[in-house]
Amino acid sequence: GIHIRADAVLVMKRENPNSDPLYVFMFTRPDGSSGLQADSAVRLGKKIYQMITNETKNVLHDAFSKAGIEERNETLFL
Repeated sequence: GIHIRADAVLVMKRENPNSDPLYVFMFTRPDGSSGLQADSAVRLGKKIYQMITNETKNVLHDAFSKAGIEERNETLFL
């Protein structure tokens, strides 16, 4: 995980009947402008990249595994 301390403003709350609500926040800097401070932005960017990369690898692995199983099953019936 990653721990950062940043101010944020709630922009929107979207209700979803099939899951938890989605909260959208906007980060704010100490001077009042929008965004994260540079050091937090770099750390958060690296963590988001890692999470997306891992999830993408898992999805692709599952898809290729499923395709391989289906191909083997089709070969058995030839």
